[in-house]
Amino acid sequence: QMKATDEWMYLCAAHKQPQECSAVDYIIHTLDGTAALLNSNKWFPSRSQIQESSLKYFQSITRRLYRVLSHCFFHHRDIFNYVEQTTRLCLRFVTFGALPNL
Repeated sequence: QMKATDEWMYLCAAHKQPQECSAVDYIIHTLDGTAALLNSNKWFPSRSQIQESSLKYFQSITRRLYRVLSHCFFHHRDIFNYVEQTTRLCLRFVTFGALPNL
């Protein structure tokens, strides 16, 4: 199941109706959906500028990607710590997420 702690279980938004997915499927659906959205010429036609109307997507993208990191932290701590020590991925992502207007 895709959850961080026993209190938080996440439903996958990649379906017509949000539903439970295995953690692996949730992560794949989230990454695929994020990549598709960010590569969309409709919402992100330029690589150097972001349209005002597209800014609304960053909050949702950030929230869903943070859930992936949260799951990894709580359920795969050794791997999470190794990746974090070598890449600082979570630190960089949290720094990005804290930017104003996201």
